[in-house]
Formats: sequence, structure tokens, C-alpha cells
Amino acid sequence: MNQILENQERIEKRLENIEMLLVNLAMSFGEVEEYVDVSLKYDLIQEKYANNHLFQNFYVT
Repeated sequence: MNQILENQERIEKRLENIEMLLVNLAMSFGEVEEYVDVSLKYDLIQEKYANNHLFQNFYVT
């Protein structure tokens, strides 16, 4: 169980880093609004499937 939590924390940190890189990239092209829209859609998808057992297994691995 601890291994799963550690993996999830590592994945969340990586996703935060990727998100920050995408924001910086979008800002360099002046398309922050489009990025925010995509980010919100991703968050909605993540919330929708957060309780799905198969999605959780896929997300952790």
C-alpha cells in the first residue's frame, strides 16, 4: 500500500511539473487561454474517472 501511495505522489509531482512546463510553453506562444481550457478538461476527465478501479490502476502504473 505504501508503494502505491509513493508512486501516486511521484506521478502527481511529475504531472505538476509537466503542467508548469506547458503553461510556460503556452505563454511563450501567447496561447495561455487555450492551455487553461485543455487543463480544465483534463481535470474534469480525471475527476470523472477517479473512482474507477481500472482507471486508478492505469493511472498509478
